Amino acid sequence: MVSEMKDVPEWANAAIIAQLLGVSTRRIQKLTQDGFLIAERLPDCNSFKYRVCETIQAYIAMSKSSSFSSEQLTDAKRFADLLSKVPEEKRAVVVMMAQAFISGMEAQEQLAAEKVS
Repeated sequence: MVSEMKDVPEWANAAIIAQLLGVSTRRIQKLTQDGFLIAERLPDCNSFKYRVCETIQAYIAMSKSSSFSSEQLTDAKRFADLLSKVPEEKRAVVVMMAQAFISGMEAQEQLAAEKVS
């Protein structure tokens, strides 16, 4: 199989990765910022590059590992970061709001599954 992949470049920029995955360059940058994808600065290059095969595999694994979109996971991470900044006495209210949000997400997922059926 390795010989079949001789035409696949080892490294590519965010625009090429985005094109291969069918998403926007901004989406690739956001996934990188959130830690889902890894970009490296090569010694002979000023911009960050992605290892093509590893990046595509990571994107597929991320997509398969959750029924939630990467945007929803990013939102959840952002919410957890915000929660850590909320004063202890107000966290219970914020947690109840988060539970309501999660229930809404689960309801949307269930409705989408019912439409498919």
